[in-house]
Amino acid sequence: MSQPADLVYDIAFIGSGIACTATLTAIIEQLEKAEKKTAPLKVIVIEKYPEWWKGIPYGNRSSVNALTITTLHDFFTDITERDKFLNRFIPQKDKLIASYLKTGGTIAGTWLKSNKNAIEQGDWNNVYFPRSIIGQYLAKTFKALKEQARSKNLIKIDTLTGEAVAVDSQENYKSVIIAIEAHVAQIRARKIVLAIGSAPQRTLTTAFKQQDEALYLNNIHGQDLEMTCEAIKKALKKNLTAQRNIFIAGANASAIELLYLLNDDKELSDLVNNITMLSYGGSLPKGITYTTHAHRLTENLEKLGLKKTYSLAELVEAAKKDILKVIDGDVSVPDVDQIMAKTIALLTPLDIQSKKLFYAVHGVQLARIFRRSGTDYKNAANNLVTKNKLTVLKGSLQNISYNSDGSTSIFYEVEDGVQCLTDHFAVVVNCTGADDLEKTTSKLIQNLINKNGLKINQSRKAFEVDSHLQAAEGIYVIGPLAGGNYNELLYFWHLENASRIIYLSKHLAKELVN
Repeated sequence: MSQPADLVYDIAFIGSGIACTATLTAIIEQLEKAEKKTAPLKVIVIEKYPEWWKGIPYGNRSSVNALTITTLHDFFTDITERDKFLNRFIPQKDKLIASYLKTGGTIAGTWLKSNKNAIEQGDWNNVYFPRSIIGQYLAKTFKALKEQARSKNLIKIDTLTGEAVAVDSQENYKSVIIAIEAHVAQIRARKIVLAIGSAPQRTLTTAFKQQDEALYLNNIHGQDLEMTCEAIKKALKKNLTAQRNIFIAGANASAIELLYLLNDDKELSDLVNNITMLSYGGSLPKGITYTTHAHRLTENLEKLGLKKTYSLAELVEAAKKDILKVIDGDVSVPDVDQIMAKTIALLTPLDIQSKKLFYAVHGVQLARIFRRSGTDYKNAANNLVTKNKLTVLKGSLQNISYNSDGSTSIFYEVEDGVQCLTDHFAVVVNCTGADDLEKTTSKLIQNLINKNGLKINQSRKAFEVDSHLQAAEGIYVIGPLAGGNYNELLYFWHLENASRIIYLSKHLAKELVN
């Protein structure tokens, strides 16, 4: 699209996922309630990929069989929002599930078999929904809301497919530079909202040399995940049976999702000889239970609280000890919630710098101890272990190199130094997560830091933002890139959870409209 010379948008969103959709929803709701009607708000949404309003990680690049990382109950923590979804889903349940079974194949069939009773009984505490179903609902709901608001002359929302690569700050507006294939466009807006999700993934090694017989996947969502699985099959078939091995660096949500697909795709599962996963904690995410241990859950924290003074280090260590006591086997959600609530309460007397450091660094470290995944994902990983097809190593990846004999050497750091694993891997997969912002390959993030004054917070994965979600004059951030901040509004060590983003979107909407 070409922008008229005199047009300046009120707001430009970069990214069209859950953070954008939730904020626009809150803006429309606010405009509808306004007593004084003004000229329609002019908004443009810039999205790198040609898809809109899905509100789910990776959109169409995700597998149709990928599941939500939380149960439906926790995805929609707001009862009103949950009821809206269920009121639409339940009458169309059979039709939606039949459509999913058609596109999801055997994996979808396995999911339905595991979850049929819970769905029929309305046990939403135990159902991890296919993200494709949630995405369809969110897209349809927002499109209807957007059209209704447009017809009332409340808001006009334009969309533009392209990659935002820079922001140029002028006196009264910001110019967003967008790369569209071989062309460059420029959009002017008074306020910019960065809603792009996490920073680009860390690249394993710049010295990584691709061999014809091996497949290196730096990002499993770089294309359609089903296409990625087909590429993995092709790479495995090119190797001898004993060399049909897969190495996965990292055990984040993408890695666990990949294990789920590797297990439940029979052809793929049969092809794999062995999967080696390198995990920071040396274990797979644990399962989830709502059963509580109900006895002295916060013993170490309570002892610490009796002291007149204590340090942040002592608080973190006490919390760690109490968490470790209650995660034998599955993670009890009520137990962990109680321990973390006590930890936050004991954080109160500490100075502001300690609080900021806790939310930027230590909160994430504690959360790693009780990493958990849903029943479907956990069962798939456990099945691979049972079949002796999955080995989990503890360590932090340092480097990877190919050898002249076709093998691959994996160098990883452990407590007493660096170890090396050498084997024939037909596929190497990078699931190490977002890179530190100071090392990012994103042109946009580099520009925001170097030209617009955005500062990286102590987490190194996100920007400093104030209680208005503003990172610089006229530039706002919502979603993972606002995690690890502590102020009057923000107190989350990560912001990848849909319910937290929806909560913050209502605050951001007020800032953007006022």
